[in-house]
Amino acid sequence: MTLKLYNTLTDRYGFIVPLVVQGGMVVVSMLALASSTLVGIGYVLLGIAAVAFAPRAFEKGIHEKSYIRKSIYFVNYGLLAFYSIFIGISFSLAGTLKLNEISGINITVDNDPVLHSLEGALLELGSESESESIEFSQSSRESTIQGIQSRQEQSKNEIIEYRNKIDQRIADITDGHATRQARSTAATMTADDIFKSVPVAWRTGRRIQVLFWMCLIFGIELMIINALAMPGSTLRTRKKIEKEPITKKPRAKKAAPKKPRMKNPTQKKPDTSAVTQKAIHNWLKVGFYGLESGRSAKTLAKKTCEEFQLKMGGTFDGEQFDKIEELARKAQVIDKDNNILVADKATAAGLMEFNL
Repeated sequence: MTLKLYNTLTDRYGFIVPLVVQGGMVVVSMLALASSTLVGIGYVLLGIAAVAFAPRAFEKGIHEKSYIRKSIYFVNYGLLAFYSIFIGISFSLAGTLKLNEISGINITVDNDPVLHSLEGALLELGSESESESIEFSQSSRESTIQGIQSRQEQSKNEIIEYRNKIDQRIADITDGHATRQARSTAATMTADDIFKSVPVAWRTGRRIQVLFWMCLIFGIELMIINALAMPGSTLRTRKKIEKEPITKKPRAKKAAPKKPRMKNPTQKKPDTSAVTQKAIHNWLKVGFYGLESGRSAKTLAKKTCEEFQLKMGGTFDGEQFDKIEELARKAQVIDKDNNILVADKATAAGLMEFNL
């Protein structure tokens, strides 16, 4: 039962999952490209429109009879699908490149440029302080001595400040904060990182990554198309049934199984005067589809048959459908729960025509 429910959901609504995945990838990519919140909103709306309307363009292209319009729909689908596929592959490659860059960052006391810069500035201040001390020892004028003392005091304060910065930086390096900060800064993704990721990855030998992400993103796009072409609410089913001609079956001989007795003698005979042989064959063609495809042992529900006929461009008579269904029960082709008792459509048609 669980497997049957899973198959039904995936056949009818399976395109939703890959569509949501594709849409999420596009939204994240567009936000990474945006320079501001307002620009990000515009990019996201463009991406959602492309992802949402690509399957619809494909479906309309399948049903369109005119070759010109069919070509236009397929070109439209191709452009929108290319956008989604390109963004997905580029963003994934840019992300893996950033991961490689981040994993290679490990700040230590020996390789930290910030610490080296602070130490260089401290040495320079020390040299200046030493020069001021020599100048102070050689000076005899009171005004000059006061100016030198003021500069020496300022230099001492700056030396203390730089030493504190060096101590803090060493502490940050020791507990890993400097490494985490550098990795966070390197993780920022730019537009060039995304748009140039495919040629850069191919040129730098990351071809396995390119092929991997191409297979995955193309596979998601094919999942959407295949889900749209599944039986149920699908392109393939509608197209197949539209092309199959409805042929009349020969009338069964009157030596068929005995006419079943009515359980209630006072029960009125159903009104089947408006039911024709053609209507019976149409009902069998559509109603027995679940049995023929191996998906159900019951006839299709009234609502499903109505949607099917309307999508095919035909009309649906609900009253006549009820009459045919009642006639099928009377002929013991189906039971009261719509379980199919006679699997052969020719035999079923003969029994129903016999009970007209």
